[in-house]
Amino acid sequence: MTRDTVLRRSQLVTPANRPSAVAKALVSAADSVILDLEDAVPAGEKAAARAALVEALATAEISVGEVAVRINGIDTPWWLDDLIALRELPVGAIVIPKVRRPEDVVCVDRVCRQLTMQRGVLLALLPMIETPGAVLRAPEIARSSERNAALVFGVGDYMAETGIAFGAEGIELARGQVALAALGAGLEAVDQVWPWIKDLEGLARDAQRGKALGYAGKWALHPMQIEAIHSAFSAGAEELAEAHRVVAAYDAAIAVGSGAVLFEGQLVDEAVVKIMRRRLATQETNT
Repeated sequence: MTRDTVLRRSQLVTPANRPSAVAKALVSAADSVILDLEDAVPAGEKAAARAALVEALATAEISVGEVAVRINGIDTPWWLDDLIALRELPVGAIVIPKVRRPEDVVCVDRVCRQLTMQRGVLLALLPMIETPGAVLRAPEIARSSERNAALVFGVGDYMAETGIAFGAEGIELARGQVALAALGAGLEAVDQVWPWIKDLEGLARDAQRGKALGYAGKWALHPMQIEAIHSAFSAGAEELAEAHRVVAAYDAAIAVGSGAVLFEGQLVDEAVVKIMRRRLATQETNT
């Protein structure tokens, strides 16, 4: 599997049954928007929310880099209707909630393949890992479809199923395992929400913790969280300058037949340069 080129430092989650909120989200500063047909919509309003989302997307102004939709879980009676309704709309990714086994992703993949065959569009899939069983099978889930672009750690449902408190060691263990499974399959990992919307300092610390675990981005529950998330998952000016220097030094070494170079006290080889090039590529995607 190959990493796609969509920037997902921030994914702003917005209820699909609120057209005004959807319209604002689609022109927000977020890298990606997730329009939610699942947890944000009561059971009795699923059909109405789906219809409202179709109407909103059909004429929407869109400036974010990716429009994703979180469909209902495949153990519900709504998920297939969700996918059918989205087939002609400007949706680039499907978030699959409560994935428990690789077969769940395969099922959605096959439906997407049928629905998008005429357009030739390869929808990205973003499976959510939200249970202990799914964490243990995360490596299999990550490799279950060529459409998979990232794994998302769903902390809320994980807490509900296990009774473990937010930030506790058990949560952090699962959080790290999801990131490792994603990276091991060549995917990105997208981190849990920070539920305290006005606590931006706490958000910044938690985002840095996620970055240290290998996450590439984080869900946002409110637009006010986007800036702090971007700051955590973006390279700073010093990091970018370092990357430019390292890549230039390595390229110069390669030009004279050397496979590695000692630069500013650091041994720079192909692995180091891949890190630096990825840092620069992420910055270019954002500009």
